Amino acid sequence: MRKEDEEEKINGLIDDFSSFRIRKTCKECFSTEHKFKFCPLFVDFKNNVSNSNYIVNNYDEILERDILGFCAAGIFIVKHIDNEPHFLALNEKRHNKLLYNIIGGKRENLKESPINVAMREFKEETNLEISMDEKIMKYVWFFKSKYIALVYNLENFNVSNAILEKSVNSLDWKSFKDLDEKIFHFFSKEMINYIFENISFEKK
Repeated sequence: MRKEDEEEKINGLIDDFSSFRIRKTCKECFSTEHKFKFCPLFVDFKNNVSNSNYIVNNYDEILERDILGFCAAGIFIVKHIDNEPHFLALNEKRHNKLLYNIIGGKRENLKESPINVAMREFKEETNLEISMDEKIMKYVWFFKSKYIALVYNLENFNVSNAILEKSVNSLDWKSFKDLDEKIFHFFSKEMINYIFENISFEKK
């Protein structure tokens, strides 16, 4: 799906939904300065999301209620090193210790789509960009954190030009075996396990 089509879809969904709840909608709910997470309309959306994880091949297959109510999104890139799949992870300070995390972050306003959020956060945290021409392999919904991950298999992805945010210690390729170590944020570990248990990554 083209970025323009994706934005048109989410705007249409919001317009359709808000017409039934117009009395609960605040004027600033589309503004980045607004306290977005307290917006009554967004709270309605969050309370209506799916309560189980799932994986789909195309953006159009993500359930509409999850597009409306997602809270965060990120990018999960896999490549093979020594014939073993590795994924790109941020090492950053969490709970007063350095932990690895999926690259992503929070939605800032109601009209941001999952792809908008994932791309913005990836750029902010690494100063790297992924071409819109690159095919997204899978879309993964994690209900506990209301998170949508865009999964890519990019064997030639280069991180040598990354410029990391001040809060980020390093950007590293980690293997599935590394999940046994206590170096991952608990919710990232859960999501990564789910991805590797349900998606097969074959070297291209």
